[in-house]
Amino acid sequence: DIRRCIYCNQGCLGNFFRDWPITCTINPEVGREVEYAIRPATKPKKVLVIGGGPAGMEAARVAALRGHDVTIFEKGSKLGGLLNVASVPDFKQPLRGLTRYQEDQAKKAGVRIELGKEATVANVKSLAPDTVIVATGAKPIKPSLPGIDKDFVVFAADVVKGDKMVGKNILVVGGGSIGCETALFLAQQDKTVTVAEAAEALALDVVDGSTNVALLELLGEYGVTTRINFMLHEVRNGEAVLLNKDQKEEVIKADAIVLAVGYEADRSLAKALERQVKELYYIGDCAEARNIHGAFHDGAHIGRHI
Repeated sequence: DIRRCIYCNQGCLGNFFRDWPITCTINPEVGREVEYAIRPATKPKKVLVIGGGPAGMEAARVAALRGHDVTIFEKGSKLGGLLNVASVPDFKQPLRGLTRYQEDQAKKAGVRIELGKEATVANVKSLAPDTVIVATGAKPIKPSLPGIDKDFVVFAADVVKGDKMVGKNILVVGGGSIGCETALFLAQQDKTVTVAEAAEALALDVVDGSTNVALLELLGEYGVTTRINFMLHEVRNGEAVLLNKDQKEEVIKADAIVLAVGYEADRSLAKALERQVKELYYIGDCAEARNIHGAFHDGAHIGRHI
């Protein structure tokens, strides 16, 4: 299907058939070729990008192409940010090449990449950059509920990465794209999975209709049970208490409760750097938790702006 994007699977070219502007998740220049043409910087700067996820790498690549002197600090052992989590399931395999592509392009543009380098106020100031772009991402939300700190309550990202092991019976709390994809990932391992979602439908954040339908069909095919209009109310030993909008209670036995209720921007470093550097920006999930489209477009914009 020519309307599918081999990386993001968002059907970007399908916009053409809906009379919408043509866009691309991983190439923000599509449809904006004149506006987004790479132009040399009027005054080349020393630029530090903190965070090597998709937003940070795109900002670094564009800035370097414009003639800036760019360095990335990435505290982890590899680049990619949450793409490293999103690309683990086999049905998200096309994403696996995206981080390699971004890294190659950044290096070709002349970006210096320092892995295992955690940014602090001290080492940022010692570098004396003209511009700092903070792209430190987001952290998963843990709701404040009775029993939420029990050991068998884990985050979706930790389960997908294999950092947390789960048993046979799984409750996934949160039925957005992350929750649904995590549920499918676990169901494909012969787990018995239930998804609880407070809204009236699953995967409401999957904007492409065909992708939404395909995801829901796969959940049904692999036997994932759903509880719509139910939210987590309490965690007890080996079970979760759900409440629906009418305050009806349902207790579900679970070996693990997997939280997928969203992310919140991690701006702790950005706030610490305020008034400590000449020019400061924060982009991607660090600005507002969003999707891969927002990350790439944030990075593309700021790389052209500075």
